[in-house]
Amino acid sequence: MSRAVAATLHFDGACRGNPGTAGTGFVLRDGNGRVIERFYRLLGYNLTNNVAEYKALIAGLRHALRNGITDIVAYGDSELVCNQVNGQYQVRDERLRRYNNTVLQLLRRFQTRSVVPVHREQNQEADRLANRGIDEDPVDDCTDEILRRCRTPQGAMNYVLEKRCEGFSQLCFILDTIQHNFLDSYAAIQQWCGGIENLTGMNDDNPGMASFLVQY
Repeated sequence: MSRAVAATLHFDGACRGNPGTAGTGFVLRDGNGRVIERFYRLLGYNLTNNVAEYKALIAGLRHALRNGITDIVAYGDSELVCNQVNGQYQVRDERLRRYNNTVLQLLRRFQTRSVVPVHREQNQEADRLANRGIDEDPVDDCTDEILRRCRTPQGAMNYVLEKRCEGFSQLCFILDTIQHNFLDSYAAIQQWCGGIENLTGMNDDNPGMASFLVQY
């Protein structure tokens, strides 16, 4: 039987405007309080704070699993996200429902798990990291390129295919930007990837890029 490895996760999402420019951050600590990982990144533009909060929790849980954590307590200052995950609030928004399902699937992979709402004062480091993701991730040139090249479904598909090996975080950002600016292009990408088996340029607890795009 494998040895239990406990950790705590403090996660947060930041949003400049709602919707607006969004970032995520988390701190993962072992059972003795030692930092295993600090993480931050930019999510994209025209996103809501609730999306940022969910994305931070998802990223933190995935990284915990990758680090061999078996028992997790996740702390966040979003009452809505924590209570939705715990089944105390209904999830009416379709996109948040997908993220909620992803969180529940990830949580089931731990031996023990809990998601606990805390006051903002108890989550300051994760908040600083989420804001750092907005402040320090230079993506203006990338955003301009996405907006220029992804206006049509074919252009978006060509762009995603070209960028498929640049990493999970970059692809997340590209997809968010396309989804919130060009719905036809985003729908075409989802439909297109449903029948493709060989786009495996990504690996972040997903079987491949095609599967990720369909579920995103």
